[in-house]
Amino acid sequence: MEVGYRKMQRQSSCPNCSIMMFGRKMSFFLTPPCGISAKKHENDLVLVAGHRNEAEVAEAYGFKNFKLMEDYSRENPFLWFVDTKKHLAALNREGAHPSDFHPEPVKAIVVFTDPDSWGRDLQIMTDVLRSTGVPGEESSEQVVPIYCSNPDFVWMSEFSVPRFAQGAFTQCLRMLYRQATGRELEVTQYGKPMPGTYHYAESLLEKMMENVDGKGVPDAIYAIGDNPAADVRGANNAGSRWKSVLVRTGCFMEGENDPVDPADIVLYDFPAAVDLIIKAKKE
Repeated sequence: MEVGYRKMQRQSSCPNCSIMMFGRKMSFFLTPPCGISAKKHENDLVLVAGHRNEAEVAEAYGFKNFKLMEDYSRENPFLWFVDTKKHLAALNREGAHPSDFHPEPVKAIVVFTDPDSWGRDLQIMTDVLRSTGVPGEESSEQVVPIYCSNPDFVWMSEFSVPRFAQGAFTQCLRMLYRQATGRELEVTQYGKPMPGTYHYAESLLEKMMENVDGKGVPDAIYAIGDNPAADVRGANNAGSRWKSVLVRTGCFMEGENDPVDPADIVLYDFPAAVDLIIKAKKE
């Protein structure tokens, strides 16, 4: 986004434009309702899943008593059979039995992004979610809540075909839970295209704009993204002031517009979107 940042910085003198710069970086943290979950489970044992910086993110949200999936698996080596021997050896517990381990009850699960080890985490999460919070202690109802960010089913990497994203992981977890229990998994979902993400963004913009010019949220909010099912759908459903801008740099590459989730505007890339928005505000 550096190119887009420089263009916006250069053109931010436009008198009718509300462009806010914060040092050298523009940060949009659009899964903040996880902070609400942190307040509710501040001192509870929470399992945290992801594939990088999960501990730092959990601490930033305010979770005080959490375990990463890798650590929980290591401390309870019989949960994921692939690593059982390795973990028992590391604990100097060769010959141990599953009954020798007494895990603290898990009170919640938070998934920040799709994990590195899908197999391990799907197994352990299913064990916890079908239990009282202690794997193996079965429950007739779901007592452990799970909070997930980013429902995107796919994302675009350097490969020519989109890769599975966190939404695909969540769908796998739902299916496994249904097969194991006969019940539907209740998931608190954050991220695009969920309405709460956009409501929170509006509240942030309103506070920021009041500090800048005292006028509150502008009439038009442009949401730029490359995933029609997430970025465009979310903006289209967020209200009349939101304008969806679809760029051809990710999941959407061909065609005039997406047939399922058509955007208000379709452009080549992010800088082109910035140019159009700046021009529109100058007119």
